[in-house]
Amino acid sequence: MPPSLQMESYWVTPWSVCLSQIDYDEGVGMHEKIAVRAMPSGNCVLCLELCPHRSFRKFSFIRGPSDELLGAMQTLEKKRPLQSTRSHYAIYGKQPLSGCQTISMEGNMLYHWATLSRPPFSFDAKMRMEGSFKGDSAWTISLQLGLPPPRWLVKNKKGGAAIVPRSGDKKNHQYFIAPGVDPGLVVCGTFAQLLALDELRLSS
Repeated sequence: MPPSLQMESYWVTPWSVCLSQIDYDEGVGMHEKIAVRAMPSGNCVLCLELCPHRSFRKFSFIRGPSDELLGAMQTLEKKRPLQSTRSHYAIYGKQPLSGCQTISMEGNMLYHWATLSRPPFSFDAKMRMEGSFKGDSAWTISLQLGLPPPRWLVKNKKGGAAIVPRSGDKKNHQYFIAPGVDPGLVVCGTFAQLLALDELRLSS
């Protein structure tokens, strides 16, 4: 998505709550669609098709209004991580980016745009850009504790920011995006953090 020209709001449906403690690589349930809208009851401008809860090394897909593939997200870990270890999640995009790794999916070339790093025992993740944007300031994605749906504070040293409280009806996320910030990247970064937490090994 293009960077916001002014302060903008987006309404995003939350990911369901999973109570399963099973470490099953195929996951529990099915892929789940997350709608991103510019108005509470407006048309979907972006859709995240998240992999099943508790799955591991499965792709989540980023799709446009007509279900076209725009990107994907996947863990970079080879083994299911522990809460006490650092883990990383990749965000891929269809828009070409020089100097980064690529993957092929559904007949499209996807570029490794960003990496989310989850530190041990922390809800403050870091998201850094890849390729030709690698020198840009990293984003801090701070997950706030409390009742679902989750809330975040997203910011970087250049002054870009997004605030994600619950919407007025407390059933959705409402993303407040500062000017110059890519709303799609912020949405994907916050959900990449949820995916990174969801894949943690729970069984002994």
